[in-house]
Amino acid sequence: MKKKCFFACSMRGGFPYVSQEFLRQIPDALEEIGLELMSKHQTEQNIIQQEDQRTTTFIHDRDYGWLEGCDFVVAEISNPSDGVGAEVADAVNLGRPVLALYQRHVNEMSMYIKGKIEKHEGRHAQYKDLDDLKKIVEEFVDSI
Repeated sequence: MKKKCFFACSMRGGFPYVSQEFLRQIPDALEEIGLELMSKHQTEQNIIQQEDQRTTTFIHDRDYGWLEGCDFVVAEISNPSDGVGAEVADAVNLGRPVLALYQRHVNEMSMYIKGKIEKHEGRHAQYKDLDDLKKIVEEFVDSI
């Protein structure tokens, strides 16, 4: 059976470090290595307009339900995002392993979020490209 992965990335926080075009490739890369994605919507075209048609409680409850149903979380945290931070915190509180990935220099990343992930047996890692990302995710999945 495929492992269920919740994928998180910036949507409204902007794309100052990793482009939206690059982020759109990550869900396909995760599926290529055999994962079932619970959330793939963040990278769809016109997602903001679609999400603006929904209530905030609908979005929260939908995403929280995906977190409850997943086996683990992969969060791309290069671009700052309140939502991704909240999803990581919820995942940790639900006991879901978290892998946080980033392309920024390690010293530019939040020490708090890295500490939260480490404290709860998750992992964070810097990656160079999609092939590197897939390798890191596969190693993480094998370790949980």
